[in-house]
Amino acid sequence: MKKIKKMLLLGCLLTPFVQSATSCSSYDLVVFNWGEYIDNNVIYAFEDKYGVSVKYLTFDSNESMMQKLSGGARYDVVFPSDYAVEEMASKGLIEELDYSKFEYYKGEEDLVDLLKDSIVELKNGGTCVGKDGNPTVSCTLDEFNQNQDKYSSYKEGFDMLKYAVPYTFGQTGILYNKNKVSLEELETLGYDVLKQEKNTDGTTRRVVVYDAGKDVFSMALLANGYDIQYEDTQGTAKASAWLEDLLDKKADNFAIKADELLDDVPNGKHDVAFTYSGDAIYVIDATTERDEDGNVTKQSDWDFYIPKAKEGAPSRTNIYCDAMVITKDCPNKDLAYKFVDFMSSHDASYLNTSYIGYTTARKDVYEEIISTDPNFECTHHDVEELDNYADLYDEGTFHKAGYFSHVPTYRLVDKYSDNVPDKFYRYDEAYKKKIEQLWTEIVLQN
Repeated sequence: MKKIKKMLLLGCLLTPFVQSATSCSSYDLVVFNWGEYIDNNVIYAFEDKYGVSVKYLTFDSNESMMQKLSGGARYDVVFPSDYAVEEMASKGLIEELDYSKFEYYKGEEDLVDLLKDSIVELKNGGTCVGKDGNPTVSCTLDEFNQNQDKYSSYKEGFDMLKYAVPYTFGQTGILYNKNKVSLEELETLGYDVLKQEKNTDGTTRRVVVYDAGKDVFSMALLANGYDIQYEDTQGTAKASAWLEDLLDKKADNFAIKADELLDDVPNGKHDVAFTYSGDAIYVIDATTERDEDGNVTKQSDWDFYIPKAKEGAPSRTNIYCDAMVITKDCPNKDLAYKFVDFMSSHDASYLNTSYIGYTTARKDVYEEIISTDPNFECTHHDVEELDNYADLYDEGTFHKAGYFSHVPTYRLVDKYSDNVPDKFYRYDEAYKKKIEQLWTEIVLQN
C-alpha cells in the first residue's frame, strides 16, 4: 500500500510535526491522529480548498492521546477509537455534532452495513453485567431491575454517532501463515491454535500477540465462551488462567509486540498472530507478489480468521472503529466541521483507505475498493481539489476499482450463520485498569 509515486519536498510543502501545542497558534487547525494514518495529499487538498494551514500531530495510543488532551494542549480534531470516544464524551471533552454543517457526510446511511449494525446495537442495547457465574448479556434496564440477583450492574447504550464520524473500522482475530496453520485447525480449535506446539509442516509454532491488554483479555474471554468484556470474578479468573497457560506453553516461541509486528510477521519471524484486521491487511498486501505492472503473480501466504463464538457466548469478536471528533475548546469549529466533512467525502475516504490499508467506514468506497468486477465504475467523485494530486500516484491507482480485491481480509467478516454479533469495547475506567494490571502481572510472571 502507500503507492505514492512522488514525494513532495518536505522542507517546502509538508506541514511540520511538533511536540508542543504552544507552537500551534499560527495554524488554522490542529489535527491529532494516529501515526501513518492519513494520506498527506488529502491534507494538502483540504488546505488548497479552504486556503488554510493545518498542523498535524500524532499519538501512539488512546491513553497517551487522553493524557495530552486532558493536559490542556490544543487539538481541534482528534481521531480516537470507539471506547475512547465514549470516555471523551463522558468527560465533556468533545462536541455533540451538528449534522446540518456537513456537505459530504450523510450520517448512518453512508456506513458499511456491518459497522452500522454494530453502532446501532451499541446505541440501543444496554448491558447487564453478570455475577456469580452468570454471563454478561445485552439487556434492558427493566431486565436488570428484575434480575439483580444475576447481574451486578447495568450500562446503558452509547450513541457514538452523536459525537463522532467513523473513519475506519475492523475486527480482532487470528492472522496466520497458511503453510503453517490450516483452516481446519482454526475452525476446530479457535483461539487455542495459539497454544499448539507444532505447525502442520512439523516445525515449532511461533506465536505473537499484539500488546494491548484489553484486547488480549477479550480474546481470552472469548476463548472461554464469555463476552469480550466481562467483570465477573469467575470469567476473569478463567481468562487469566488461559493466558498464563498460553505464555507457559509457548515459552521462548511466544512474543508480545506492538507496531514492530508489522515488520516481523512479513519477514517470517512468526507463524500466527493475534492482532487487528487492519494489520492483517497490511501484512497480506505486503507479502503479495506482483509483476512490474502491479499485477498479482502470487497470492500472499497469509490470511485472517475470526473464530466462531462458542455455544451460548453473547459476542463473536471485538469490532473497533477509529473516528473523528471535534473538541469542546476548538477555537474554529466551522473549519473543524469542514475538515471532518472533507475527510468523510467519497474521494478523500478512497485515498485514505488505499494509503493506510485499514477498512473504510464509507459503504460506497468499501464496495468500490473490494470489487472484482472489471467493468465496475465509480458512481461519483465529489472533491475537485483532489484531482490536482492525481499525477502523484502510480498510474491507474488513483480511484482504481478493486484496489484491495486481492486482500480478502479487507472484506471484513460479517456475522456467521449463528448470528452472534460483534461488539464494541465499552469505556469503564476501573475495569480497564484492572485488566491492564492483570495483563502486566501475567507477562511479568512468565
